[in-house]
Order: sequence, then C-alpha cells, then structure tokens
Amino acid sequence: MTTEGLSAANYVAVKNSKLESFFAFVGIALIGLILILSTVLVKGLITSSDSFRLRSISVSNISDTSLTISWGTNKVADGYVVFGTAAENLNKKAFDNNASQVDQIGFKSKRHAVTLTSLNPDTYYYYAIFSGSKIFEGVEGNIFDPVKTAAISPFFENNFLN
Repeated sequence: MTTEGLSAANYVAVKNSKLESFFAFVGIALIGLILILSTVLVKGLITSSDSFRLRSISVSNISDTSLTISWGTNKVADGYVVFGTAAENLNKKAFDNNASQVDQIGFKSKRHAVTLTSLNPDTYYYYAIFSGSKIFEGVEGNIFDPVKTAAISPFFENNFLN
C-alpha cells in the first residue's frame, strides 16, 4: 500500500507517552554520563602514566653485615636509600652502587641498586627510597617491611675449609 494521493487528513500524528519520554531522557542522560566518565578516566590514565613511580622493588644479597635494595623507575632519576634500626629514625644514607664518589646525588638512571654496608648482624633495618625528588616509604599503600640481616655470614670463607 502506498500513501501517494492521500490527503493530509488521512495521516495520524502519534504522540509519545510520558513513560516513553522518560525512558528517552534517561537514555540520553546515561549516554552523557558515560561520555563524561570515560573522558575523566582516560585523562586520569594519561596523567598517572606520566607521573613518576617505582617499579620492581627487591631486597637481595642479605648477609650479616650488608644487603642490597634494588628498584626501577619509569623515568630517569636520582636514587638513594635512607635507613636505620628504627622506622622513626632513618639516620643513615647509602647511594646508588653505580654512582661515582664525586657525584653520588647527581647520578641518574632508570635502574637503581643500593648496597647498605657496615650493618649489625641479626638486626632489623627499616628504609625509605628517595628517587625522582620524592620519598617512598612503601608502594601503593604498603609500607616497606623491615629487613633482618643474617645472624652469621651465609658466605663461607676459605679459612673454614682448612
């Protein structure tokens, strides 16, 4: 059936019900909200990926008198560790193993390793990492656990074997 040749009087105007209008409004509002939230989330991801952060933190080479703290950063930065036997008294400082004695603070890298030396055996040590002009006492809300040195050296010396 075609509508050609019918007069305007034969056409019926259909009016949307209040319920249909309400659902149309809610649908448009939801689409707008989704667009706004997705824009905010994308902007947040871009901002957070640009912000300075630590990666791959590890503690290794634990002996009775030393240990090594290693980490990476997403940007080239300086790095050193402050440490002590009490969390509220980090009064010693150790610099990146690759830094020269002359330019310890000026050394910048994405990979850092700091060896803490002259430690006491069988003792807990607390630490914080300074990197990228920020202090990190933990990552993602988790405070670094204290590290306990060994009671005796895990490395055998030749004079024990003779």
